[in-house]
Amino acid sequence: MKEQNRHFKNALIKLVQIEFDNLSKTFKKILKITNKSLSVSRSSIWLYKKEKGVLECVGVYSKKNKYFTNNKTIQIEIPQKCIEKFELKLPILLDAKNKKNLLCASFYKYMKLSESSSFLLTPFLTNGKVIGIMVNASKKDSHKWNKSEIDFSVSVASTISLNIEVQKRKESELKFKQIAEISFTGFFIYNDKFIYVNKAFESMTGYSLSELKNINPWELCLEEDRPEIKNSVSRRLLGEKFFKEYSDVKIIKKNGEICLMRIAVDTIMHKGKYVGAGSVVDITEIVKQKEKVTLLAKALEYTDKLVLITNLSGHIIYVNEAFTKLSGYSREELIGSKPSMLKSKVKDETFYRKMWDTILSGKMYHDVIVDKSKSGEEFYIEFNIAPIFGKENKIEYFICTGSDVSNRIKVENRLKQLATIDSLTKVYNRYKINEIIEHQIASSKRYGEIFSLLMFDIDYFKRINDTYGHYVGDLVLKKLSELIVSNIREVDNFGRWGGEEFMLLLHKANQAEAMYIGEKIRRIVEKFSVDNLYKITISVGVCTFAKNDTKKMLLERVDKALYLSKENGRNKVTFK
Repeated sequence: MKEQNRHFKNALIKLVQIEFDNLSKTFKKILKITNKSLSVSRSSIWLYKKEKGVLECVGVYSKKNKYFTNNKTIQIEIPQKCIEKFELKLPILLDAKNKKNLLCASFYKYMKLSESSSFLLTPFLTNGKVIGIMVNASKKDSHKWNKSEIDFSVSVASTISLNIEVQKRKESELKFKQIAEISFTGFFIYNDKFIYVNKAFESMTGYSLSELKNINPWELCLEEDRPEIKNSVSRRLLGEKFFKEYSDVKIIKKNGEICLMRIAVDTIMHKGKYVGAGSVVDITEIVKQKEKVTLLAKALEYTDKLVLITNLSGHIIYVNEAFTKLSGYSREELIGSKPSMLKSKVKDETFYRKMWDTILSGKMYHDVIVDKSKSGEEFYIEFNIAPIFGKENKIEYFICTGSDVSNRIKVENRLKQLATIDSLTKVYNRYKINEIIEHQIASSKRYGEIFSLLMFDIDYFKRINDTYGHYVGDLVLKKLSELIVSNIREVDNFGRWGGEEFMLLLHKANQAEAMYIGEKIRRIVEKFSVDNLYKITISVGVCTFAKNDTKKMLLERVDKALYLSKENGRNKVTFK
């Protein structure tokens, strides 16, 4: 045993001396040493792919053929119960003769192909989680494995874990450097001098990395700020953690220019020592632009015009008080947001696309827009948006000035409504229904669409007026209109034709469908009573659009159909 332990000790020394290069080469060296040291027929390394639930072979070394392969296509489905066994961190000895002891069917099938008598499975873990196993196959029986061999396999598994961790760390460092080098944000690491800076940091300060390696971090600051910065650096190098926030620090560039940098630093471990690591952004121009906007704001603050300024990406950088009052949002809520937060659904995407195409081309845009206040109320702004050009004649900002025209628009909309809506029944008036019929005839002739008209009036309506008065007559007209509206399709158009006559346009309805709807409406009205006091019936005329119909022909036909319904006893539906 002493001789064997000495043998394993020498083997472990060889393992420790393996240089960390790529994992495939490292696995090959580890397997070759392990296979020879344990005198086994076959040694292999398997990585656990949790997302697939499989063990993937990443290296096999055979003593007999003295060859190495890393064919990752060799995979074994592994149940969770097996992983739970591996997470106990203990080696597992398997006997090929005992099927029940071979973890799972897939594993048994693979082991059978190796023509071995026993197998030593040694899991390797990271942070208590299984990341893979090493399998050593032997022609000897399982009871002949001794403690030194098992302990050696555990040591090898630890070496594999370490190699994988080192490789992951290398990959992480490489990714960080790759990202840092293409970033516009400056990155740096320092102890008493700068250890690392990226290209963005070099560009911001004007110093190269080789120059910065001989400069104390506080030496880049103004003279009056250096004692405080030096104190912070010293404390950080002792491992002190600070409250995580950024600081705006004036930095002296190599050419003597002073710029304002926004810096965020943290204390981290680097090669066993505490260092400072952070990021930096040059905010000099941003602050200058902010000062310009502040001056502009003072000039615009007292105007009754609505003023809003955005940057090129459309984010608001200024609004005046008149705008905040109208929108209901505070400055703090609006600054940094986009004007689209006020957008109502009245205007479609075509409107906004046209607007952006215009202003991005350098032209002024004028229109009326519907926005929504914080309380949900819609308001109308008649506005101008103009691009503001900066250096090299490039657009830098957009300024929007406007006036609240909500009252004017509401009056205009009211006038439009009065022109198209019947004041008593609140449904379309004769003028609007006429317009809809004309449009539908033109559309039908162009696209071959069918439609039908229903014309009806209230039977013996004059008796209602004469008996109960015009107030009740008006009430009947209103209640009948409400009843019809609630029992027709949204796509259809309904209006008061005049007096007690009504017109209903049924889109894409043929004769049979129109007669069915007409009969349905007739029955609904027959069963209805106005305020549970007044019973009414209606006579209905129906016609369907024919290819050569004019509006006059169509209206004459439906009117004739209504007349026939009355002639035949009223409360009827007649097609013509």
